[in-house]
Amino acid sequence: MPPISSPPVLINVSGQPKRIDLYLVKRLPVSRSRIQRSIDEEVILVNGLPTKASFKVKQGDQIELLVMRPSPVDLIAEPIALDIVYEDETLLVVNKPVGMVVHPATGHLSGTTKTHRGSWSSPKPTWRMSLFQRNLNAIR
Repeated sequence: MPPISSPPVLINVSGQPKRIDLYLVKRLPVSRSRIQRSIDEEVILVNGLPTKASFKVKQGDQIELLVMRPSPVDLIAEPIALDIVYEDETLLVVNKPVGMVVHPATGHLSGTTKTHRGSWSSPKPTWRMSLFQRNLNAIR
């Protein structure tokens, strides 16, 4: 389990008794399945104790969300051949091959357009090409 950041997020329950997963899905910007996984991982507690998704919270209960700090990932620039259509100090336009992942993620930590140079951010899809800002000056 990744380290837990502090302090936890506390939600004081109000209203009629309701399943905790249904109660939270109306109040948090995450899916019900993600809430259920978090309950199973014991990062959502009720009154300081682990619970089940079917538990009915009631007025006066306190829900505690333990916020997980993601593990750091070191990106390594890779020599990947890309069709660069335009490039200057702030922008890069790439004719990205279909199926090539833009940002590294679980299962795709290499072979992405981001690891090509290790310095791009915020892809903006434009037709079949991708526009990347190379630094913050590109958005000014």
